[in-house]
Amino acid sequence: MSPVPDSAQPLTVPLYQVDAFTNVALKGNQAAVMPLNAWLPDDKLAAIAAENNLAETAFLVAEPAGGEADYEIRWFTPSCEVPLCGHATLASAHVIFQHLTPQRDTVVFRTRQRGLLTVRQGDDDLLVMDFPTSKLRPMIIPEALDAVLRSPVLEVMRYDGDDLFVVLDSPARVKALAPQLTAFAEVKARGIIVTAEANRDQDGCDFVCRYFAPGWGIDEDPVTGSIHTALVPFWARRLGRDSLISRQVSRRGGTLYCRALGDRTEIAGHSVLYLSGQVYL
Repeated sequence: MSPVPDSAQPLTVPLYQVDAFTNVALKGNQAAVMPLNAWLPDDKLAAIAAENNLAETAFLVAEPAGGEADYEIRWFTPSCEVPLCGHATLASAHVIFQHLTPQRDTVVFRTRQRGLLTVRQGDDDLLVMDFPTSKLRPMIIPEALDAVLRSPVLEVMRYDGDDLFVVLDSPARVKALAPQLTAFAEVKARGIIVTAEANRDQDGCDFVCRYFAPGWGIDEDPVTGSIHTALVPFWARRLGRDSLISRQVSRRGGTLYCRALGDRTEIAGHSVLYLSGQVYL
């Protein structure tokens, strides 16, 4: 006896995977971008992000024409929703400009915690994001930090309430870090930003950085746009210039072109489409 066919049709959702903050595929940071007709339940979004198993999945829903935003955007790691993600925002703008509405040169995203974010097409195929600047708060260097980083620390600040912002004495030390993440719980932080001043003539950038985020379910994020809302104003004050080049020196690596604008920070980068397809739910 033949089985009764299931008349229910699966929901089909487009999926794009973009490498952000790079002009070469297989470098930078990977993000999945999934435009939706309407919001799915949160548990379904979380399950899709876990299935994608990338640092971030960005979900987009178009807003009514004539409003102050073009899309609402949300970001999920494989383990949780996050309040802000730079590389997945860059990837989303790439998809919009290159595939959804190629006539656009600017897109405005509504977020649930960080207000409106604007991305525009800049020179040399750069996408330029406009983000709110983050504040840093001085703090005493936690004793447990030495067990995690095993590297001399110049100073530590608190970023965004839950992350540590750590300054080292050289790009070489940042590149060589091999943190003991098993000791991470003792520092009582969601993540650790590590940075050092660089020499643009020698290193091709003004500062280097890395981001370790076990609290988000990510041992190391390859390239992180959001942390530059603190990195850029910090180094702009230290170096006495507003336009800065950052190099995130993870294994995949990425380059960010930034400007400090007071209460806003511009973060620009290249992006490359890696794949596109359909998801059946």
